[in-house]
Amino acid sequence: MKIVIAVDGSNESMEAVRLLSRLPFKAPPTVVVATALVDIIDDMIDADMLARMSEEQASAAQKHYEEVNAILKSANIASEFESAFSHPSKFITDVAQRHHADLIVLGARGHSAAFRILLGSTADYVANHAKCPVLVARPANGEKKPTGCGFSIALAFDGSAGATVAWNQLQSFAWDASTCIDIYTFLERPSLLPDDEIYDEAALTSAEKSLVALKDSSPFGSTMHPHVREVVHVGNALLDCASQKGTDIVFIGDTGRSAFMRFFLGSKSRYVLHHAPSSVWIARDVSW
Repeated sequence: MKIVIAVDGSNESMEAVRLLSRLPFKAPPTVVVATALVDIIDDMIDADMLARMSEEQASAAQKHYEEVNAILKSANIASEFESAFSHPSKFITDVAQRHHADLIVLGARGHSAAFRILLGSTADYVANHAKCPVLVARPANGEKKPTGCGFSIALAFDGSAGATVAWNQLQSFAWDASTCIDIYTFLERPSLLPDDEIYDEAALTSAEKSLVALKDSSPFGSTMHPHVREVVHVGNALLDCASQKGTDIVFIGDTGRSAFMRFFLGSKSRYVLHHAPSSVWIARDVSW
């Protein structure tokens, strides 16, 4: 697996590095650490000063890479470093395309005194435009995890093509017995319906059977927990569950449609990406 991780030395980007180092890869990946340096344009600063400031940026980027490499090396992950003066969004996607990346990892936000990368707009752009899966890292609330749970994973599943891609990518990791995997199918219901009244019993039954079949065919055994619910707002329901469980990563497909509901189309996946209390994996096929 070839992975591009965007780094700027901020707490957010270092959180992404730590998350990457914890993932249970079936085989060690190769990682490209990418840092975008920002051109300094100021008519009040002379050329020599601008040159020194640019050198300081490059030096700081190299130092940050050394810190990142030490973390990855401790997890037996080899890495290389690329940096350039470029717009962050363009640089990240260009590096990923050049390396035909299987995954891009980046922090939800980030900044440093010398250069800026991974602001909200950058993470949003990469997540929506990359032609491979994107993992946007946030720190999870470990205090809410069940006792004995290592990684806590949530998968939004509706049987659509996008959800199936997310399911397949979830299975590409060697999650151990301590991993808690919750798979959710949410069926939309009218907001004015009484809470104790079922809106579509046939759809609930069908969805429950689908998740039981998914569990029976999965390699995860007892660590997988299926949930089917009727909800008013799919995105809010998923985020509430992730918050309650102290979820580390939410896996979602970037598109999806089923016979009984619309699920995680562009607007809903973006909603989860922007509001999730945990890291978010945007699943899609590699198509550079």
